[in-house]
Amino acid sequence: MFTNLQKRFKAKTHIKGLKSRKSLLHAERLRAGQKGDRYWISKIDSDLQVINELLEEALLNFKEKRYRL
Repeated sequence: MFTNLQKRFKAKTHIKGLKSRKSLLHAERLRAGQKGDRYWISKIDSDLQVINELLEEALLNFKEKRYRL
């Protein structure tokens, strides 16, 4: 069994990972935009949409102190 502090730390780590992934996707999006590669732009946009949804859910759960991890 995890303590509440361990669950909170794990949730924070999960949020940091999602934010990091989002930042990397934004950088890739800029590079693909400079090249004009529409295929990669659409692929990155769909990945960003998924990451944003996961991040929004994780932040909401963290604020409501529902540590599901």
